This record gives sequence, structure tokens and C-alpha cells, in this order.
Amino acid sequence: MSDTMSDNELADAVFELAEKTVDFDDVDLSQPYQWGAHQEGVRFALLGAMHELRTLAVQMAAERSLVEAPRTRAHHALAQYHAAYRDLQAVILGVSEEEYEKPPAPGEWSLRYVYGHMVAAERTFVALVHYGLRRQHDTGELTPAMPKEETDRLFGPYGAFEVILNTGRRDELSRYHANLHDFALAEFAAIRDAELEGPSLWWEGKPYSLEYRLHRMDAHLRQHTVQIEKNRSQLGHAPSEAGRLLRLVFAALAEVEGIAIGVPTLFEPERLAAAQSIQTLVDEAVTAVTQANAFIAAVTGGDQERVRSLLEEAPQLANAVSRDGVPAVRLAVYYGHKRIAEMLFDSPNIEPKIWDGAALGRQEVVEKAHARWGDLILNDYSRDGYTPLQLACFFGHEKVARYLVEKGAAVNAVSQNAMAIQPLHAAAAGEHLGIVRVLLEAGADANGIQEGGFRPLHTAAQNGSIELAHLLLEHGADVSLTDHKNRLPRDLVAEGGNVDLIALLSPS
Repeated sequence: MSDTMSDNELADAVFELAEKTVDFDDVDLSQPYQWGAHQEGVRFALLGAMHELRTLAVQMAAERSLVEAPRTRAHHALAQYHAAYRDLQAVILGVSEEEYEKPPAPGEWSLRYVYGHMVAAERTFVALVHYGLRRQHDTGELTPAMPKEETDRLFGPYGAFEVILNTGRRDELSRYHANLHDFALAEFAAIRDAELEGPSLWWEGKPYSLEYRLHRMDAHLRQHTVQIEKNRSQLGHAPSEAGRLLRLVFAALAEVEGIAIGVPTLFEPERLAAAQSIQTLVDEAVTAVTQANAFIAAVTGGDQERVRSLLEEAPQLANAVSRDGVPAVRLAVYYGHKRIAEMLFDSPNIEPKIWDGAALGRQEVVEKAHARWGDLILNDYSRDGYTPLQLACFFGHEKVARYLVEKGAAVNAVSQNAMAIQPLHAAAAGEHLGIVRVLLEAGADANGIQEGGFRPLHTAAQNGSIELAHLLLEHGADVSLTDHKNRLPRDLVAEGGNVDLIALLSPS
């Protein structure tokens, strides 16, 4: 819609929001950001835009009921048609030129062809309503079948449009469609209810009312928007969370714009204010993701002063996450930057999870999470695929590991990642003998397999740890079991290594 500056400003703000965020992945959407009282990540910049637009729509509907501008049947029908148009725009956000051209399967239409068909049909639908309305105004007679040249008279030769359809870029077709859509809204907003009953004839051979034609414009867009969704899915482009949220934003925008059909200046200052608010959300979302990425780089790089500086600028960054979804505090532990980890953990803005507490040995965090969420949290997996017990075991936090085991954590849980480790593998890797004993006495499998077919005895041999080997053997470890390369544990003892360990690991 382009009747007023407010409409342009509001739509432009929403389209900029879409342009800047459509490629945000789940990690981007999870970066720390606060909208109002809500601190659930950057996704709330999009949800906030939807919320503000929906609120504006309700206010506008109430305002319109107070002015002498009742909504006609044409206004309602055009609002539905406009909602379908905005939904189509949301569905094709982020479509690449390659995706635009590629048929999803043999015999299926490419997105170029589907979209081109939609616009080509809409040229005729709009012309049908326009011609039927003109016949009523000019002659008052029943409308004869629309002449074939009428569509070209209104919108130019089909041949010129066909060039865009067949060889033009998608944005060219989108601009053509936008102009066609704006023409329909401008021309048909003044249709009176009685005029909607007027007939129109086309290929069907029997008259349909102009009201039917208006609703057909909506239905046809909806029909092929579903086809585009299906095609995108077949091409491996299932809608992302960002795409789904933006679709809600576009629907809310369409609702606001639909209420203003017939009264283009309705609530104009408020619409302009909403545009400015959404522009702020755009800027905040982009800044939040950019800052988070810089912060994670500083954490992984061990740049303590840069971490401190960024935290002073934006304290919420303590809750930033890596591209793998690992919180910054645990990432610092993974990279061995203990001072940074402690700095983050002591930040007043941090919201540590049970896995962070387990990795850093903060039992109070583990106990608090257990008290809040119950026993299920004990065996829940982090984004990178570890249970709290596996993390406590790997980093050697015996008190935390013992607490988790005593409360019922699974001692044979397998990590949900390529490493496929169990708690015992994690403890064995660091030769945390006290934890190994706790796990074995709680029923851990001394012969459990991890990535590459490694068993705890293979780790003991590789580390040259006779103490670990003795402990494992006391609890049923089998020296004759091989890894995926058919190596026995003793084969991994370093050349010239402990002869007693080699003897201990030799099958009798």
C-alpha cells in the first residue's frame, strides 16, 4: 500500500527487519537481548515487532469505529486479499536466484513459473473487476464477457510482462506485482456493497459477481503460496524460526494496513511512530548479534581485557552463545581460560545452566537447577550433546559428580554427538581416579564403547596409567576387547612404556 507516508514508512521498516534478520539462525536468535521485560534472545525483536503491530491494529480498529468511515464488504475483501499478498512476500523471503530457477522435482514448476503464473492470473483478475465495475458505471447494463485486449489496455502488452516472467530477476517480478497490487487496492476501495453484486463474464461461460472475483484474487494467491512453500521444502529450504517469526510480522503488518483501506490517513501519527519503533528493533537486533559474535571471539581467544570491556559496554553478553550453541562461560572452560570463566560466572547478569555449573564445579548451580526442574534435568543434554555428569567427570569435579550420581544421574549415558562418550570415558580421559571409582561402584560399564571403538582400558593404556588400569580391571574391564582398528589396549601403550602396564593389559 502506498496511500500515505505512514504506510510506506511502516512497510519499509518491516521489510528492513526482514532483510536484516531472515538469515538469522537459531544461535543468532538466542543471543542475549531484552524487549521490555522479556529476556529470551534476539527472537524477541521479531516477536516485539509483531506484538506492536497487533496492538496498533486493535487500536486502529477501535479508532475506525469512532469515525464515520464504516468498513464496506469491499474493504473486508481487499483486506483479505492484501493479507494473502503480504503472506506471499513473507514466504519468498530469502529465495536465492538458484532456488528461484530450479524445479523441485521432474514435472514440477520452478518458483519462477509459480510466481509468474500467480502474477499473470492476477493481471486478469484485477482487469475483470475493473471492467465489470466500469460497465456498471458507464452503461448500467449486464457486463458482457471481458474483451481479450482489456488486460493489456490496463497493464500493457502481455509480451512485455512475459519478458519479466521468463528471463527477469525475481525482484523485477516482485516490483511488477507490487504495482499491480497497489492498483487494485486504489481502484477497488471505493466499490459500494451494491456494486459487488454486479456480474462479470470470463472463460467460465456464466456470470460471477465482482465480490466473487475479489475473493478469487485472495484464494488464488493463497493456493499458490502453499505451492511455493511445498516447492521450497522439496528443495531443502524448510522455513527457519526466523522465517516463521517474520511471517507473523508480515501478517500483523497486513492487518494494520487492511484496517486503513478506505481511510488512508487513519491513525497516521501512530503508524509513523510504530515504524520508528520497528526501525529501532532492527538496529538493536543487528547490534545484539554483532556484539555477541565479537564477544565469543574474545572468549575463545582468551582476550581477558576485551571480554571485560565488552561486558562493561553490554553486561547481557555474559549469556552469549557460540555458533554451536555453547554458552560463553562454558566455552571459556572448554578453551582452558579459567579466569574468563570465573569472570563470567561471577557476572550479575549471567543465567548459568546446570551444564555450566557442572563444567566449572559450581555445585550450588547444579543443586539449584535440580531443585527447580526435578530429576529429569540430571540426564538432560546440553546443546553440544553432554549430560551434566559427563561434564563434571571430564573436568574433574568429584563433589559435583558424586552429587549427580547420588541423585540418580545415568552413569552409562552416551553423549549425543560424534564423540559418543559415557561419563566413565570422560573421567578416564583426565585420570580422575576418584570419579572413576564413584562411577564404577554405581554400575558404570567398564567396557563401554566410545568413538572409534575406544574403551576405558584403551584410554588407560594411551595415558600410561597403571592405577586407572588396575581400577578398571577390578570392575570387569576386559583386556581382550579391541577398538575399531582391531587394537588391543596394550597396543596403545607408548613404545618403551611401562612394562608392568603392558603385562597387566596382556591377555592371559
